[in-house]
Amino acid sequence: MPNDGSPQNTDNIVQSPNKNKKKRVRNEAQWKKNKTKQLKNLGKQYTSRTGKTVPAKAMKPPCSDKCRYLCSNKFSEEQRREIFNMYWALSSFQRQRDFLNSVVMVFLPAVRRIRTTTKNRKPNTYYSLVNNGQNVRVCKTFLLNTLGIADRTLRTVIEAKTSEGFLGSAPMDSRGKHDHHIKTDPEVLDSVRVHINSIARIDSHYLRANTSREYIDGGLTLADLHRDYKNMRESDKKTAANYDLYYRIFTKQFNISFFIPKKDQCDLCESRKNAVDGDEVLENQYLEHLRQKELSRAEKKNDIETCKMSESNSIVAIFDLQAVMPVPIGESSAFFYKSKLNCLNLTITDIKNKETICYFWHEALGGRGAVEIGSCVYKFLQKVSDKYPNSDVTFYTDNCCGQQKNRFIFSMYLYAVKTLRIKTITHKFLIRGHTQNEGDTAHSLIEKAIKKSKKSGPIYVPEQYVQIIRSAKKMAIHLL
Repeated sequence: MPNDGSPQNTDNIVQSPNKNKKKRVRNEAQWKKNKTKQLKNLGKQYTSRTGKTVPAKAMKPPCSDKCRYLCSNKFSEEQRREIFNMYWALSSFQRQRDFLNSVVMVFLPAVRRIRTTTKNRKPNTYYSLVNNGQNVRVCKTFLLNTLGIADRTLRTVIEAKTSEGFLGSAPMDSRGKHDHHIKTDPEVLDSVRVHINSIARIDSHYLRANTSREYIDGGLTLADLHRDYKNMRESDKKTAANYDLYYRIFTKQFNISFFIPKKDQCDLCESRKNAVDGDEVLENQYLEHLRQKELSRAEKKNDIETCKMSESNSIVAIFDLQAVMPVPIGESSAFFYKSKLNCLNLTITDIKNKETICYFWHEALGGRGAVEIGSCVYKFLQKVSDKYPNSDVTFYTDNCCGQQKNRFIFSMYLYAVKTLRIKTITHKFLIRGHTQNEGDTAHSLIEKAIKKSKKSGPIYVPEQYVQIIRSAKKMAIHLL
């Protein structure tokens, strides 16, 4: 049979060393067919594949009084019930066969006629059950009725035990097992991994500190990726893996998601939501957390109201770094496999003037650390110094240590107070997990404008982002 890349057998797939795979680990014990199989092995009632209800196994009456071995006189009903329960409590088809193999005894008669024209008869067998530590011979009817099984179940064990080459062991269950699997060519498997690795990754702006998951642009689906892979293989006149195999490698050997930014969730609030009742320590922490959240929001509200007064000389500003914006990017799948240049945008929202200033650069010019953030904030302070001399400036941000909660930023504040016409600078941090601010609105407008622009054409260079940001909302956003 030719190898068409079918994924019927994937034993030769080499697992990725990354243990944090995207797809959850399957729980085979909860599968419907496995639950049905377990009920069947326990002798309980179950529903077959055809929907038929199969009743539970039950012990049948013993053999008649005419039995030559008088089995009914050797075992009481309680002893028979114990044997019945013990057999079905094994809950394993193979272990039940082992039990039957132990009660079947093989013996050869002292004299047997040897025939030359026909095949010789197989050895004789008899049956015995344990009663008070002694093996007691019983008839076949008594054995079958005590265990509640059919003759076919016992005959399979007898045929295996009396066959040529007898080793004294029960036959192995070979249902559904064979060696004629269609194995996928390792070269096809490697081609799938190479194609997935060729997709450019995007750094998560919101969750990069809490997860090892990688992200790719969400412009295409997994089916689109497989279609591109299949076309690539067909152009090279090579066999391609089907969608099922591509999907399983993507989800089991890689920890990749399509990039859809979401707002941060508060760890303490989530733990409180999922905690059991009665945890006083967590409850006290949660109540204090809520109190601090309300206080921080009330503080911010009071500062904004003071700032908006006509006679006030205070300035309130909120700054935040937007999620990375890669180039090139577009609707075509070809952009998925190109190396990306990440562009960065720091937004500073001036509450007093009702405007948002964007400081835009790409990673070839600088990173996203304290130096770059501090330079942008210092430029904003220069503008404030010229427009509102001797003002009191208050900043609100999240708690990112690498960007604004560090000694470099506060050293810059000290330098700005000494060199610029600024009276005081106050930096207030919002409570962790509840850092939603006015900058999120500007980010949302910019992201919508980018999404709309991608429909009309790809974004090749950072300068195109500059034009998109300027046109996002002209009355509210100014780009520097």
